[in-house]
Amino acid sequence: MAKVGPRGRKAAGALERDVLRVLWSADDALTAREVLEGLDGDHAYTTVSTILDRLTRKGLADREPHGRAIAYRPLRTETAITSDKVRALLDTGQDRTAVLQGLVAALSDDDTDELQQLLRQAQQARQQRS
Repeated sequence: MAKVGPRGRKAAGALERDVLRVLWSADDALTAREVLEGLDGDHAYTTVSTILDRLTRKGLADREPHGRAIAYRPLRTETAITSDKVRALLDTGQDRTAVLQGLVAALSDDDTDELQQLLRQAQQARQQRS
């Protein structure tokens, strides 16, 4: 559930994620109006435009001419952004092992099996490069 601010508005980070989800679901670049139409809830056009500008400044979206308007497309995938966040958590924790233990403890059995397979593949790839 997205965090909601004092006047019933979503926190900026939650709205940024929602805007990115709309961009990720599109086959082509979208204008601010098209993004607005793809969002749930009642958002102002200017708010969506501001969020798109922020995403562009953060390097998460790119803008391009689209007739008289500007269209936006994502520059990073959802997976890449999530991976960066996990790496940042590992890098900021004082005890990297404890952070990893917490992550592993929260995994389902299926996720654990998948992680073990991915670790084997990564180890094999490192051995082949050596």
